[in-house]
Amino acid sequence: MTSPIPTLTNPDQEMTEDTPGSDLRAILRQLTPEQKRYVRWRPWCNSNTEAAKRARVSINTVNSWRKAGTPIDEAVALLSDDGIVMAGEILHDAIVEAAEIKVAGLRSRNERMRQDVSSEILDRKLGKPTQRQEVSSLVKSLDLSSLTDLQLDRLAKGEDVISVLTSPGSG
Repeated sequence: MTSPIPTLTNPDQEMTEDTPGSDLRAILRQLTPEQKRYVRWRPWCNSNTEAAKRARVSINTVNSWRKAGTPIDEAVALLSDDGIVMAGEILHDAIVEAAEIKVAGLRSRNERMRQDVSSEILDRKLGKPTQRQEVSSLVKSLDLSSLTDLQLDRLAKGEDVISVLTSPGSG
């Protein structure tokens, strides 16, 4: 049995050879989608045959991978220690399909759907438009030259303008 691999604390962390989970990621990058599907199912099944069925491949195919030296058993062992890396790989593999589905929404017959998808794609690629916010205040204008040094210090420290101007000893 392999020693436990600590999980990443930051999902954006760059993986290097020394990064926890990098062995699993390196192995997963060598596997086909069918092999990854088998690796994902194996820890949840009681046998190799059951995992093969759930992964929609034959047990003979799985055995041929083993004979060819494909590191599926190593991936299963590492996955048992670090499912977070595998989850990241699953999402990574699904990015292109998700983008294609989102873009397909542009061809919907439903105008509302096309509008929503268009806005979402633009927001993701260009960023959301900035929102204009108006701030109203009781103070229309403030002549800073009329303030004392103490009042200016309090304002610089972030104290509320109204409390600075109305508090006792404020000038």
